[in-house]
Amino acid sequence: MKKSLLLLFLLSIAMSTYAQRPYLSGASTTCAVTQKYTINNVECLIKIENVIISGNGFYRPHPFDEYSFYVDWINLTNQDLNSLLTVEYEYYQRNFGSSGGTIHGNPLCSSTQKDNSLFKQIIIKGDPVGIPNPVQNGLSSSFPKKHTFSTSASNASKYIWNIQGGAIIGCNTCSSIQVQANPGVCTITGTVIAENPCGRRSDPVSFNKTITKPSSISSISGPTYVGAYGDFKLYSVSLEPSATSYKWYFAPGSQFLGYSISNSISVACNTNNTTATTLYVVAQNSCGQSSVKAKTITGGINPPYRSFGKTTEKNWQNITSTTIVQNLEAQITALIPDYQNILTVNIFDLSGKMVKTFAPTGVENKINTSSWKSGIYVLVSVSGSKRESIKFHLK
Repeated sequence: MKKSLLLLFLLSIAMSTYAQRPYLSGASTTCAVTQKYTINNVECLIKIENVIISGNGFYRPHPFDEYSFYVDWINLTNQDLNSLLTVEYEYYQRNFGSSGGTIHGNPLCSSTQKDNSLFKQIIIKGDPVGIPNPVQNGLSSSFPKKHTFSTSASNASKYIWNIQGGAIIGCNTCSSIQVQANPGVCTITGTVIAENPCGRRSDPVSFNKTITKPSSISSISGPTYVGAYGDFKLYSVSLEPSATSYKWYFAPGSQFLGYSISNSISVACNTNNTTATTLYVVAQNSCGQSSVKAKTITGGINPPYRSFGKTTEKNWQNITSTTIVQNLEAQITALIPDYQNILTVNIFDLSGKMVKTFAPTGVENKINTSSWKSGIYVLVSVSGSKRESIKFHLK
């Protein structure tokens, strides 16, 4: 029994000794840069005696850590280079219970000195970086549109762009960039360099893009009549390929509201009084703008919008004009006292999309809204030449 315990004790010491023997930490694959290396598990280590580098590197001692050092790795080629790092060190032999004294009161280290070496195979990367492919250009999809430039290169981890005539918006080291041209600029020029993870750079590739001012755009599409106060209509022109934005504006003193930098705009009437104005639009980019397109629009004829309240009241006899109530979570009721004379009722969301159309069959007209989103809607009832508009909020 005692022999078995002794064997287990000696085996545990041997395994602990093997597991805790010194080893060399530090990069085994590196770019041509300075790397730090350290001998670990140094409990019985005396000192580093010598560092031998088979090639492509220079040793530098650490200024205050006696168990660490630096190597300045060098690779002036486009190929990976191999080097063997050898560290010779002196240590005290581990104490396995035999007499021989201890070092500094440490029972694990005997007073017997030994020499040993650690080895580490090093690869110094020399990955070449490819010359960037010819730069492709285009326009981004959303307004205001940016000029896009893109390329690719083998082994590249980032790209160095130099732009004349504009400013890079967003990532400036990606393979694809977006550029906002400076006002008045008709040509963007630049260079791009590819760089690999080791900092090796390619030769620059030059590129340019000629910007032509937008040509003539189509006539404005949309109705002449906008509606009463708060009513709105959509207007648009066809996309002009070189335009980065559009400018919409009204004649001075206009009673209409609207703003857009795209090829479409939502225009709202801001009065109940009969009114008219001219809506203008031009396509533009940094090099200039197209000719102006114009359209006369009118509004203010129909009565104003009315809000609705949430109620469960069923007595509608006193209702004299179209009213909306929301008496269930997924249902509204359109109260139309003059329903016999109403030809059709249309309901639109704020984007101008029709979400419901029906012919009223009585004063109370229940409408299922379970598939509608909460927000502002517009009900338009048509009776011959008469139109009535009501704006309501669906909760």
